[in-house]
Amino acid sequence: MSKWNILGNKEENKEQSQQEVDALIEKLAPAFSKLLEPLATSVTNINKKFEALESAASTAEAEERARQEAERAANRTPEERDSDDKKKLLALAVLTNARITEQEVMANASQRWPHLIPKIQSLMNERSVEEKARPNYKALCENIVKLVVGDEAINSGLRYDGKNKQFFLEDGSSAGNQDTSVLNDPDLSWTNPHNPNQTLTAKQTLAKLGITDTKAFEENLKNGRLM
Repeated sequence: MSKWNILGNKEENKEQSQQEVDALIEKLAPAFSKLLEPLATSVTNINKKFEALESAASTAEAEERARQEAERAANRTPEERDSDDKKKLLALAVLTNARITEQEVMANASQRWPHLIPKIQSLMNERSVEEKARPNYKALCENIVKLVVGDEAINSGLRYDGKNKQFFLEDGSSAGNQDTSVLNDPDLSWTNPHNPNQTLTAKQTLAKLGITDTKAFEENLKNGRLM
């Protein structure tokens, strides 16, 4: 037998052996599955028991803490009772004063941004008693208003004109192409010399001039041609 025939037989034997192994695995798979089924069920039951024990332990810990707190409260000295009562009164006074401050700040904000009040109030409610007790709590509330309003303004298209050193509200059409359109360059914006608060983007200026095909204008601008 030649060298090539020997190698050929080895390959055929290897392929045949693999087929036999695959056939054996396929044949034994149902039996293995049946044998492992009780084990899987047992593991599931163990997990359920462990979760039940963990839940019971957590409940027991909570009940023990409550019992210890009740026992401590029952065995307090007159001085400790007086101290606890003063802490409760102090916390109540802090929360009351904070609520008055919050209502005052939100009343001012609601005159201009009534739709933002729920978000402003939610952030104020998240402040801790320690924060509400600070003497500068009103300033903190005002900063919350600025934070919410600023976030809303940015999401609505607030931009900064580097040339004229001022902010302006960009229209929706140009905001959508902010990353690609050359017309969004702040240097191309125009500010009314008689009204510094009035700033128009390049697209807004083109619209006022009656130029509606901004894409063609932009291509000509890129190529150095005037329309």
